[in-house]
Amino acid sequence: MDKLGFLEPKLAGHDDPDRLRSRLSSITELAQELGVTVRAIRFYETRGLLEPQRAGSMRVYTYRDRARLQIILRGKRLGFSLARVREYLDLYDSDPTHRVQLEHLLRGARQRIAELESQREDLELTLEELREMERLTLDALRRLPAREAALVVLRYSHGYSNREMAVALGLPESTVSSRLAAARRHLFEMLGEPVIVALRDEPR
Repeated sequence: MDKLGFLEPKLAGHDDPDRLRSRLSSITELAQELGVTVRAIRFYETRGLLEPQRAGSMRVYTYRDRARLQIILRGKRLGFSLARVREYLDLYDSDPTHRVQLEHLLRGARQRIAELESQREDLELTLEELREMERLTLDALRRLPAREAALVVLRYSHGYSNREMAVALGLPESTVSSRLAAARRHLFEMLGEPVIVALRDEPR
């Protein structure tokens, strides 16, 4: 029995486990039951992770296939590679006590935790930098002349082209272009290259 609840197939929602173990499912039934696409199941078959039986021309899936697919899906959800999942599946078949399997799982889980902790640190740093960029940008917009700030908001928040802004504001397109260029210069003076690079000219 898998004490960690990762590798033992769930029987929730089934009153008769023995009946489930003896049942054969079609690929469509299995996909619907586990919330995946038929295409995904076939992909795992091409990778040798599932080996369904045949009933004539139709694939049929046993309790063992269902259990293996659950392991695959849970491993994928936790971020394990298919190669690592394959190792678990091989151990699932070869070690009836699951002891080696659980030890292998523990090592993989600890490695994945370390990877996610590192990614979280990077993500938190990126978010901190983006929040600071947002604060500086909002402050700079407040300091722009109103007619320039309006054009910046229309262009970069709402995606207006120069022509659309000219029509909306009742201005010549050349005036819109010159004011937007002036706004970029002013923002560059206040923010510098790292932030203003996001405000390069875009297709009109």
